[in-house]
Amino acid sequence: MAAKEDLLYKALKVNVSREHYCQKMDTRFLDEINNRPPMSMEQIKSMWYDGEDYSYRHYDDTRYHALNLHSVFYKGTIEFRLFNSTLHAGEVKSAIQLCLAISHQALIQKSARHAKTVSDNEKYTFRTWLLRLGLIGDEFKTARHHLLKNLEGNIAWKDPAQAEKQKERLAQKRAAELNNTNENININEPEVNLVPNDEQEETSGFIMSM
Repeated sequence: MAAKEDLLYKALKVNVSREHYCQKMDTRFLDEINNRPPMSMEQIKSMWYDGEDYSYRHYDDTRYHALNLHSVFYKGTIEFRLFNSTLHAGEVKSAIQLCLAISHQALIQKSARHAKTVSDNEKYTFRTWLLRLGLIGDEFKTARHHLLKNLEGNIAWKDPAQAEKQKERLAQKRAAELNNTNENININEPEVNLVPNDEQEETSGFIMSM
């Protein structure tokens, strides 16, 4: 999750004014975990509180992070503090599914990097991550829609330049098809011979010559 925090903040439109209560992951904690992989929850707790134990405090300062592990040590639950308040059913459902997917990935993944993901195509990169989390298929179509709608980029192409080239190819193909259709119409049209009015007058009556 730490690697995708910047994209998560954009996708979920975390307000800058809330950043004190929704801070990004503490790099000291991440570095310590990577340098000295913990073997127990007690060791993780010690790293979270930087060698102390403030798990008994309800309002400890370490709780104000996007991923609040203080909640784990205080009452045994994970808290995600990224989400804005909403009554939109689709957005609520998407938030729940994202939290469950991240939690499940944390249980089954053996290792992770916390280097920030940098992308020229945010929408494609974030969508790839969502699919890797298991948010695949029609069941999670609504979740993908709401989690991607605030990001920039092209959802189908990794390189935006490729998307533009594809648009040009499709435009040329449509133009060629339209041109061929017009040519076929001209070929299949029946020929109409128009007879001048003066010839019609001469041939319309009965003429007898001696």
